Amino acid sequence: MTASAPKPEPLPPHTLRVYATAWPVTALGPGQRFVVWVSGCGRQCPRCVSPEMQPPDAGRDVPIPILARRILTVPVHLDGITISGGEPLDQPEGLNALLRTIWTEKPDWSIMVYTGYRLEEIMADPARREAVIGLTDIIIEGPFRVSLPSDHPLKGSANQRIVALSDRGRALLRQLNIHALPRFNAGLGAYNSPDMIIGIPPLGRDVCGSLSGKSPCGT
Repeated sequence: MTASAPKPEPLPPHTLRVYATAWPVTALGPGQRFVVWVSGCGRQCPRCVSPEMQPPDAGRDVPIPILARRILTVPVHLDGITISGGEPLDQPEGLNALLRTIWTEKPDWSIMVYTGYRLEEIMADPARREAVIGLTDIIIEGPFRVSLPSDHPLKGSANQRIVALSDRGRALLRQLNIHALPRFNAGLGAYNSPDMIIGIPPLGRDVCGSLSGKSPCGT
């Protein structure tokens, strides 16, 4: 039995509590991606690969228009966006607002979301369902289980499922060469953002060493 995480204070409308961002990332989905890691997770999976992102006050509150403008004006080619954390679906209203903006402004981008919730749990919750269904191409869903080594470079543990929610998502998964997918990228922080080793470490190996003596691992 694990202790419940403290519940975050309600966010203003159209705001997302963000821990870090990075681009272009190639280890968390097909092509070159913009990745947003949110802060706050109430699931408290034992030996989470990103424990520094669990506290609800770990990040900063970013208005969706500001975050979306930053994503949309990055001066490199991008193929999509990946949302991780933390638990994105603990902030369903902000996630909905961000994904709807990206979906509208960049219809050619693919959208991926990592979540500890099962698809069945998402479908049973109206706010979480609205945040991803119809806006997201692929979700990687399910709680992290340290006792179940990952059998896929996009999954943290073997019990998690990679679920296509759109025709584009199904096509991307058919085309994905998991053997060519890099395990890690190096993300160098700026403006008080952390340096990060970006990717999913194989269980049993401590690869979340620091680039500068203080870096977390970012899933």
